[in-house]
Amino acid sequence: MPLRLGEWSDSWRGAGAVTRVLKRWHRRFLPQRTVLAGVDIGTREIRVARIKVAGGVPEVVAIGRFPTPPDVFSDGIRLEKLAVALRQAVQSAGAEIREAVTAIGGNKVIIRHIRMPVMPDKEIESAIRWEAGQHIPVPLEELVLQHLRLREEVTEKARQVHVLLVAAPLKTVHEYYNLFQQAGLRLIAIDLQVVALWRVFAGSYKVPPAGTVAVLNIGAAATQFVVLRDGKLVSTRTVMVGGDTVTEALAKTYGVEFATAQRMKEEEGEILAVPEEVAATAEPAKVQMDFAIRAGVGELVREVKRSMSWYQSQNRENPVERVILCGGGAKLKGITAFLTGELGIPVDVGLPGVRVRAAESGDGYDPSLALAIGLALRGVVG
Repeated sequence: MPLRLGEWSDSWRGAGAVTRVLKRWHRRFLPQRTVLAGVDIGTREIRVARIKVAGGVPEVVAIGRFPTPPDVFSDGIRLEKLAVALRQAVQSAGAEIREAVTAIGGNKVIIRHIRMPVMPDKEIESAIRWEAGQHIPVPLEELVLQHLRLREEVTEKARQVHVLLVAAPLKTVHEYYNLFQQAGLRLIAIDLQVVALWRVFAGSYKVPPAGTVAVLNIGAAATQFVVLRDGKLVSTRTVMVGGDTVTEALAKTYGVEFATAQRMKEEEGEILAVPEEVAATAEPAKVQMDFAIRAGVGELVREVKRSMSWYQSQNRENPVERVILCGGGAKLKGITAFLTGELGIPVDVGLPGVRVRAAESGDGYDPSLALAIGLALRGVVG
């Protein structure tokens, strides 16, 4: 039986195979946690979501956020500086939080889609290391490996199993555990971003969404492209393009510093619905900003189209029917209408399958909280 995705805590500590099996067996007979927090450490912001389960129904009861200090990821992780920000993000939630789940994102995690002959789980677990050696150009002793068995596929030649192979640098995993320890938190697990997104937009729903849906989690530096079919995770890809490309385009257009351009984007940024029709009547300042934002978003659109084509080349009978957005980039005014026009299919901001109750700070749900909520749902959903 493969190790459950996200349970990297057993692997990096060097525990033996017998110990890991006993831990997994023991977890099955323990009651589920009724309170857990998800922590999304983004390039621009640290976001915290606290889940409480009452009567078997999960609910987001508190959220917190705090700016990520600049340059803390420039050379490894500057633990002390980031730990201070993490503590402040947790404190801003206004609730007691001692245990948390997080994820390693961006280009730190290597994800590969592998097809192999159908075989028992034990044999897959043995074969996966050999496959990793063929697909990942990093010494295996420097990595923590996990895999997720997605589905079986029948081709003209044979039956195959589609496996998602995930690898994280052992050094980075160590750093994350040390980070949470310095912040006074117990890190329960390091999860995978795409699985957390599946929980939010499929696993937490009473009735999973039908058809083929793509989730776009637009972060500052990277975007996750996740395809769900009838509520099941079938494909994923990460592109190293995000909201920062828009900020950089604004900085170049207006000749300002990055931080100033970021504030402009958040406070004034908007993509005009039909620029050709409104250019004559809209304020020149809005037209100029629209032009700059479109230049930045254009790079993201190109990468999303490549991801769509990559998926479609392997799934011709199940094209993506609609797109749901989340992440900080989903908050840009006019982004849904713009992407609908560019991609030729409906695009909307997604809503989680759990209730988000306003925290003491008065904050409710916004798209940038999706990943933190999905992390908090680990152990409750899927």
